[in-house]
Amino acid sequence: MATQYEPTTLRIGVFFDGTGNNRSNAVKGDEPVPEQATGSYASALSNIALLYDAYPVARGFLSLYVEGPGTLQGKPDSDIGWYTGTGETGVHQRLGQAALALAAQLQAWRQSHPSVQLQALKFDLFGFSRGAAGARAFANDLSKGTQSLLAQACDFSPCLGWEQGVAIEFIGLFDTVGAIVEPLKFNFTPTNGDYGQLHLALAPGVAGKVIQLVAADEHRYNYPLVATGNDLRLPGAHADLGGGYLQLSREKIDLSRVQTSDLSEGADPLNSEAYAAALALAADYTDVPGLTPQVRVWEARAGLLGQRKTVNAVLHREREVHGHLSRVYLRIMHALAVDSQVPMQPLSAPSPGWELPQDLLVIAGKLEDFALGRSSEIGLTETERHLLYRKYVHTTANWEAFTACGFLPDDLVYLNRPADEGRLVEPSV
Repeated sequence: MATQYEPTTLRIGVFFDGTGNNRSNAVKGDEPVPEQATGSYASALSNIALLYDAYPVARGFLSLYVEGPGTLQGKPDSDIGWYTGTGETGVHQRLGQAALALAAQLQAWRQSHPSVQLQALKFDLFGFSRGAAGARAFANDLSKGTQSLLAQACDFSPCLGWEQGVAIEFIGLFDTVGAIVEPLKFNFTPTNGDYGQLHLALAPGVAGKVIQLVAADEHRYNYPLVATGNDLRLPGAHADLGGGYLQLSREKIDLSRVQTSDLSEGADPLNSEAYAAALALAADYTDVPGLTPQVRVWEARAGLLGQRKTVNAVLHREREVHGHLSRVYLRIMHALAVDSQVPMQPLSAPSPGWELPQDLLVIAGKLEDFALGRSSEIGLTETERHLLYRKYVHTTANWEAFTACGFLPDDLVYLNRPADEGRLVEPSV
């Protein structure tokens, strides 16, 4: 008598974390950051890691967490993966690793359910930053059917009908950034839309629902957004949406290039053109009380006899910034997924110190109402907006020099420099 198989469908969640984010390495709760910790070891859990924890662990479900580019559990971060998005911890490598890991899970599931025939696989994909690029590329690869990385990694008998039996139900993205640099392939800039082997454009109908939360206050030139057809622009910088900021951090940044003037030794530096130029730039930062930067001035001797000096002036700001805004967007993405019939479990109670502060609750409610379609605008009052930007929105665009090599282009010297004419946006298709 022929073996009778019980047909079933598996729901699979795949969670691609952002560059420099790793749930195993991250600081948990309110525990102190270890001395000398940097990168993924000095970051909080991202929203991708927290959404992964909310995906069902039950019969009929599988889930996979994919480490952020540039990171490895328990090992030093990779500069190559972090800065270029390539190498063994790069975005493309993560796709192959994800396919192999999922194939192993599916094989183990098959062995523990010998009388069940896989009738269909339904996917929910989540990603942040370059991890969002990975989620998009993974979605496009799945559309290749039997030629996809996952299909090639699987060895099923009886076989799944890949063309008819595989569907993507939901794609939830936080601020997609590709930013691939491959010097050996003459790709020297992260802003040219060249993603190498990655296909990031999402065709209409690729999933039941695609949603992207976009950082309205991300202005770095080297962080071009890859749009979708369903983008929600929300207050905050890149990781204010995707997570990873600590509960409290000290922000110390230069908001302008260093201005210089050559003066006689006894001249007052506050009367220099350098100081005047830096001070004039401060007028661009008066919109929010308490965020106006200061002009930092220092001198250096010039000339063989020391009778001249160089005056340097830069617009500088220091402040404390809280990381709780990302938890608002965690709740929003979770709610959007649930509204799209993704069977998420309730979010875990916040870790110590991660409860939303009282002064953020009303703002959070307005952001949620807007994102979930209950309001046509965010509608913050001036007082609420000032509070949000003064206390919770990080400033990422700055003129901190990554290297002192003067012959290199700005893209490589000032990795976080602001875009001259607004953030670059790559089209969705």
